[in-house]
Amino acid sequence: TRHRLWRPNANNMTCRIMMASYGSSAPTQRPRIPAETNIIEHTSKYDDQGKQQVSLATRIAELGLCSSGKANGILKNAHDLKMYNNDSKYLKELKEVIYVRGEPILHTGGAVSPDEMDIQIQSGMPIRLSKRLSELGMCSRREAAEILKASECFNDVDSLKSLKEVIYLRGKPVMDGAAVKIPPQEKHIEIRSGDDPPDENEELKE
Repeated sequence: TRHRLWRPNANNMTCRIMMASYGSSAPTQRPRIPAETNIIEHTSKYDDQGKQQVSLATRIAELGLCSSGKANGILKNAHDLKMYNNDSKYLKELKEVIYVRGEPILHTGGAVSPDEMDIQIQSGMPIRLSKRLSELGMCSRREAAEILKASECFNDVDSLKSLKEVIYLRGKPVMDGAAVKIPPQEKHIEIRSGDDPPDENEELKE
């Protein structure tokens, strides 16, 4: 019986394999090494305050939005497209995007609170707030741009009381100008008087 020792190759870092030959009738074969698999690991279990978290994909499955496997696929597609494209136009290629509290998630391995409810899967990347207001029939894009521009001139919420109209997104005033983008099917939008802000304690309802 003869034994041969295959040592690691510096170029391909193959594993050390012990091979044995038992006569000419028993040819030796190197065992097959399984191909690499893409596994998304969720390592974040606690937030900065020490509160327990669960993987975003798990929470999505619990809410019945889709399976955890599909959620991982959506996250991976967004992550890969972002990694290999420097131009922001790549965002338009995504057919499905996961939003948490109105923000698109473009990376894998996300974690959220076990009781997080504000999660959505929408078709496409964010659009301008003025466009969404027009789609909802709340005002024209030009009127929305004028309201947003007026709010942009103020530095604090209290100063908005002097304005006739203020746009509120998810209960908070928009003060970042007309370039603000939101999820394409965002529903939590209001146009109210500056001295009549929405109740911050009121829960978001579909």
